[in-house]
Amino acid sequence: MYPDVSYLLHDIIGITPDNLTAIFKTYGIFLFLGVYIASKIFEKETKSKLGFLFEEGPRKALPPNFRNNILFIVAVAGIVGSKIIVLIEEYEVFYNNDIIDTIFRKTGISFYGGLIGAAIALIFYFKKAKMNILPALDAAAPAILIGYSLGRLGCHFSGDGDWGIASGVQPNWWCFPDWMWSYNYPHNVANRGSWIENCDFNYCKVLDIAVFPTSVYESIICLFIFIFIIFINKIWIALPGTVFSM
Repeated sequence: MYPDVSYLLHDIIGITPDNLTAIFKTYGIFLFLGVYIASKIFEKETKSKLGFLFEEGPRKALPPNFRNNILFIVAVAGIVGSKIIVLIEEYEVFYNNDIIDTIFRKTGISFYGGLIGAAIALIFYFKKAKMNILPALDAAAPAILIGYSLGRLGCHFSGDGDWGIASGVQPNWWCFPDWMWSYNYPHNVANRGSWIENCDFNYCKVLDIAVFPTSVYESIICLFIFIFIIFINKIWIALPGTVFSM
């Protein structure tokens, strides 16, 4: 696993991890890519729906700074939502430690919480911008899927603990790479499992029992749904809200 860029460089060119490049966290990189690419897709989808996207009627262009506003809202609301969910899930850590230290250093982030937080904030923004909610959500659906897909890859490659249950014995019919059935997440950023022998890095844990890499499954599923929705949008004009409900 690659908790940060230094571990990737260790595998590629052999430098010692936990150096200056460690400030670039793997999950953060995937999160940034997810938000940026999702905002571009959302902007493209909204432009294709200008005829019925706003309450006052058709428009020729989006409002000024529309994409920048979306980027800011998703980034801030996503981080806040992700922290709230983590604090709820790990309330004992929050209760037994300094509040500021817990929020900013001792807890991670929950991608599900970020997704919920961003979705709620976007709905409020749509209403404030006098946008029709259902068409706006239809425009957001592909963006949410690709953002979620990239975010879940960030969960996998960093090893943040969002993995599945113990995988058990791999069946004979399995035709995909072995690691897609079970994985033990060495050097996971969650620091769970047993110590890796002869390792003196900051992240030296590996799971004792291999688990299903469910974040990879979710990422692939979302990618296929994204492709399906983009295809459907090109050949079929659905009722408002239909695409998002998929």
